Amino acid sequence: MKTYDKAFYVLEEFTDFILYDEHRCSLIVNIKKEFFKVIYYELKKFNFTLVHKSSLKDIDTLTLVFAKAN
Repeated sequence: MKTYDKAFYVLEEFTDFILYDEHRCSLIVNIKKEFFKVIYYELKKFNFTLVHKSSLKDIDTLTLVFAKAN
């Protein structure tokens, strides 16, 4: 099993919508803020780096972009 598959399965536990690009090994996900530490820690195990994090003031979610570190 490839590492991006493993990361995808971890993210599936926290959201139903995950965008991923197998060619560039990147993932985009929108999650509740309370899950950020867990997701960050787990994806770091698979050598993914957080490259972007954004949120809106009125909504309790984060949009995260992770890319596979070489």
